Amino acid sequence: MKEEIALITGCTSGIGLYLAHQFAKHGHPVVLVAPDAGELDRLAAELESSYGVTAHTIARNLEEPTAVDEIYDELSQSGIEIHILANNAGHGFWGKSWELPVEQDISMIRLNIEAPVRMTKR
Repeated sequence: MKEEIALITGCTSGIGLYLAHQFAKHGHPVVLVAPDAGELDRLAAELESSYGVTAHTIARNLEEPTAVDEIYDELSQSGIEIHILANNAGHGFWGKSWELPVEQDISMIRLNIEAPVRMTKR
């Protein structure tokens, strides 16, 4: 098993799910971050069973302003140091921008821009 721990956000579907499998397949312990604890637990069990790696889960919505600090605090308290960060969480909206509620724009900015900046800084 490799010593470099990979933290993957948005890991319960799509590219993030693929990345979680790839890091685990290559022997990296993983920290899985997404909003749904149940999905995270199922994925962690699958990765541990399939690849023999340790999979730690943290259920947080990265749109929340305190989420990154909470993740950092939990990792620090657990003595987990992250070596690889795969910021995959994100979303978008379809439609004419002037017709979409500004709350959707703010949501997208928080998740797609603010959260990765905060995660990288931590």
